[in-house]
Amino acid sequence: MQDPNFYVYLDNGKPTLKKTHSNGYYSQIQLAMGLSGIKFCDFIVYTYKGIIIARTQFDKIYFDELLEKLTIFYINYILPKLS
Repeated sequence: MQDPNFYVYLDNGKPTLKKTHSNGYYSQIQLAMGLSGIKFCDFIVYTYKGIIIARTQFDKIYFDELLEKLTIFYINYILPKLS
């Protein structure tokens, strides 16, 4: 977690998944939690140095913004290709 490019960082001593990392794990987890109705997810990372468990809480505001962006993307780019 000392590498600034790693997607998990320490926040008050707790492993935390970065919201803005380019891999999109945070967005994937938020979308899955929002669609399934669960309140948290344990994101587990195995490295050669050990295991990291980053408990991620559902973020309703983030989910709503993400869902809006995905809906726009679907309407503008996916739906026209299905016609």
